Amino acid sequence: LSLVFGATIDPTQEAGQLYSFINRRLRHERGFLVRNAPALAILFGGLVRLPLRTDTVWRVAHHDLRKSYPIGATVVWWGMSMCASPIAPMSLKNMSSHLMPRR
Repeated sequence: LSLVFGATIDPTQEAGQLYSFINRRLRHERGFLVRNAPALAILFGGLVRLPLRTDTVWRVAHHDLRKSYPIGATVVWWGMSMCASPIAPMSLKNMSSHLMPRR
């Protein structure tokens, strides 16, 4: 992740959190993907080698999304986000007031 972040950060602006930075670039700059394809290939190549988990994981949401995502539904989440299992790391005050389980 630091390879992508370091190669793509705009040194004149505060980038914020790595995940939001990459997501913002992928959504709003078409050329970002093309320019950074080699680094993203390394990143995603590593991600697919991680062991699969079937546990419940938690992610932060800024709004209550439970009505939009029924339990048991298959959801494809197009974006990078931090997830944790168990919930303890996500329950910090500065994270969010809405913690949602992901199965």
